[in-house]
Amino acid sequence: MHFVTEGLVAILAQAPDGIAEAGLVGPAGLVEYQAVLGTSATRTVAVALTSVRGVQVPRSAVLQALQRSAVLRRELFDYAARRIAETEQLCVCAARHSIERRLARWLLQASQLLGHKPVEITHQQFASLFGVRRASVTTSLHLLEGEMAIRCWRGRIEIRDPARLEALSCGCEAPRAPTG
Repeated sequence: MHFVTEGLVAILAQAPDGIAEAGLVGPAGLVEYQAVLGTSATRTVAVALTSVRGVQVPRSAVLQALQRSAVLRRELFDYAARRIAETEQLCVCAARHSIERRLARWLLQASQLLGHKPVEITHQQFASLFGVRRASVTTSLHLLEGEMAIRCWRGRIEIRDPARLEALSCGCEAPRAPTG
């Protein structure tokens, strides 16, 4: 299991014909949270979107600690429940909202996890996350930039007006794990 201390990790769900966003993990987050629930069965893959630092802890050590500590068990179960709620919300988001609104939501979430620093991600990475064409991402980012909500450079996006970006987002923020 991996506890993230710095950076962003995308959790991608796999299907026979591709992948799509299933969650975003940042500092104070846990990759492979399913082990907390007693299973390792998953159809997801974790992909670092930025430089990532963290601590790898053997699954057996985490499971032993869960048995000994009711507080840790409650915290990690709550974290797992928030991650499940996030994944459920992302299903609705992908089915119901435009790429622009989804991008706005994702950028707000990523910025929060990164401590409001610029987000370093390419159009192709977004296209992979959202299961759309790169050209659609480019067009959507240009629209958000035209609204003066963001500013784009090659592989880097700065949020200029968080309130404006929030107004343009779909509002699909799921309950989040603490950011530290």
